[in-house]
Amino acid sequence: MSSASTCSFYVSFGIGAWVAALLTAIGAWGDESFALTLPWLVVVPSCFVAAFATQPGRVERLAATTGSLPRRALGYAIAGTAWVRAALADPPARRMVVSSVLYWVGNVACLWA
Repeated sequence: MSSASTCSFYVSFGIGAWVAALLTAIGAWGDESFALTLPWLVVVPSCFVAAFATQPGRVERLAATTGSLPRRALGYAIAGTAWVRAALADPPARRMVVSSVLYWVGNVACLWA
């Protein structure tokens, strides 16, 4: 599977999950709690914004860490997201990112238990 088709595959599933969460949140499909649907309603659009903001032509301008506190926080968040995007292209760094994700998944599982 090529990179473009893999990306379109996950984009379509992300949009589908977001629509399902929206329909569930407004009560048109199922009766799940808002706490279950809210993360999907926030995270999926956030991923699209992150992909847009970390494109090579934009990241230098948006990752500026000058100005007000919210602007600096946004700059650091975009710089960190751009670093992860760049790291995913390098196999050793990809292992590090996967290890970090597994660590946090385990941490959340321990807190949940």
